[in-house]
Amino acid sequence: MNFSINIGFSNFGTYQERMDAVKEAGFSCLNISSTTCCELMAAAPSETKRFKAELRQRGLAVDWTHAPFNKPVLY
Repeated sequence: MNFSINIGFSNFGTYQERMDAVKEAGFSCLNISSTTCCELMAAAPSETKRFKAELRQRGLAVDWTHAPFNKPVLY
């Protein structure tokens, strides 16, 4: 069974440090929060490619992305 956690679980540390903590805690998947999603959408393509490479380096998969909706969405 795979468990996932939201990468926005902490405001402390870099994304790299948070990914390392997620991996060390035994998670194999992570969620990308709205805040992270907004930051990635505003980043240069090279930054998003680097983020993807770092996920793969750690053997982490993304199982859910929280889109930055302008209005609340119930589901």
